[in-house]
Amino acid sequence: MAMVYDLIDDDELRQDIRDIVIDLTDGLIDNYWWIVDVDGHPTTKGPNILPPMRLTWSLIAYHITGEERFGDIVRKWLRDEHRQELTTASITFFNHYADYYGNNLAHTNWYNLLRLGKVYFSPEDYAFFLDLFDTEVHTFTRLSHNPWFNGFFTSTDLYTPTKDDPFQDQLIEDLDTFQDPPMRFYFLPARTGWDPDPVSVILYNLMQQYPWLEVLAGGSWKIIADEPFPVDQQCSAGFMFQWNPYDVDDCGTDDPSNTHSGHDFLAAYWLGTYLGFVTKDM
Repeated sequence: MAMVYDLIDDDELRQDIRDIVIDLTDGLIDNYWWIVDVDGHPTTKGPNILPPMRLTWSLIAYHITGEERFGDIVRKWLRDEHRQELTTASITFFNHYADYYGNNLAHTNWYNLLRLGKVYFSPEDYAFFLDLFDTEVHTFTRLSHNPWFNGFFTSTDLYTPTKDDPFQDQLIEDLDTFQDPPMRFYFLPARTGWDPDPVSVILYNLMQQYPWLEVLAGGSWKIIADEPFPVDQQCSAGFMFQWNPYDVDDCGTDDPSNTHSGHDFLAAYWLGTYLGFVTKDM
């Protein structure tokens, strides 16, 4: 809604967005940033909103409404005393090995945090968040045959186009090798000829020795490849770019009667066009 709000000139729809954002943000604030289900209890799906999302969602509310009560929350999170908390909550190292979809949640959040932060934050604060995105959020997914994450990175001040640019080259390669529509369900056999990620081997062996680690990790640690696989060697999925491109196991099933929407391709494509990396002559 934050993106739609800034890209349209429909006053009625913009007012609807303001009303919804106010209602949602106030609801979260009233519940101390817990997502409460209809039964009055926290939902079982990530019920507590992490600090970087609290900051981004408050910033969106402030940006859209201009109400200072939302601005006060933003300014609170910008205090130096909260930097360590924001840093700790932004570490995505383990998302590389389990719960990879967390990288997609983080990138989507940080896109708006940095987009709006450039307007509302001081240069010092903006530099802090830009560095945090670079070193904790994006670093483990960089150039991993994920044109969605690629677009988020190239939208920031961290990126400067160069001759023979690997980001541009990989973006075009990834979009070009994506399955043509309709995107039918397909079976992908286990990948071959790959070298294991050494850290994944250590984590996998630890979990075999101490099974209770799975509870702490929030998922199983598997042995994955050291290098990402191209898009045409990644598993079929409803949104492909939230799943692990380093996964080596067989996956999916051949079912031509069942298709995915293709919105993963469309999201990456339109982000690329919006940023100017995909042009009409392509």
